[in-house]
Amino acid sequence: MISALVPCARSTCRARSLHGRIHGDPGKGKPSVGAGRFSEPLSPLGARMSGWIKICGMTSAESVTAALDAGVDAIGFVFAPSVRQVTPERAAELARGTRQRVICVAVTQHPTQATVDEIERGFHPDLLQTDIEDYAQLKIPRRMMRLPVLRSSHAPPAELPQRLLYEGPRSGTGATSDWQQAALLARRTKLILAGGLTADNVGEAIRSVRPYGVDTSSGVESRPGVKSAARIIE
Repeated sequence: MISALVPCARSTCRARSLHGRIHGDPGKGKPSVGAGRFSEPLSPLGARMSGWIKICGMTSAESVTAALDAGVDAIGFVFAPSVRQVTPERAAELARGTRQRVICVAVTQHPTQATVDEIERGFHPDLLQTDIEDYAQLKIPRRMMRLPVLRSSHAPPAELPQRLLYEGPRSGTGATSDWQQAALLARRTKLILAGGLTADNVGEAIRSVRPYGVDTSSGVESRPGVKSAARIIE
């Protein structure tokens, strides 16, 4: 997957650092959906790839190591019902030693406040990812950044957040999202493209959508829930 991004970086990808990081915006008051920004420091790997990369669904130490070795920006831990679901304690164990190297993302879908509180206590994620409509009902710690998910089965809101993850109707199924709609949204916000991305189609996806970054899970697995180091780097 990572190697497949190289020719794209040299042609149509937007010029961004591989190691962009998420930081909170200054100011007082409750952050809005999508609050925070992707900072863009210089990176020694910038010549290899322009764009922000997240690999989701970490379930083993081996998959975490492979993602780190590949130089991704973020790793995701799933707390919604899935073959990739982990407990906050297991996520914290897998993320140990990664905190200064990548962004650790808690991936949820329609979580209760109790679930968010449990994830915060046990895992302390850098960022909470959940469907865009979920945030209005949740109290999110100010230190925790947000990545709203917009699904291709939903109409986009009139006002887009500063960044969002664009996904298919169901996460982790390997189905691609609506690239045509994603391309329109990518002109208006920092869009992370997800949904069925593999080494075979990620270059075409980036040329078509021109996203801020990409997110993959099933596309780098040897079987559901099991990441393949070879597929991560191919």
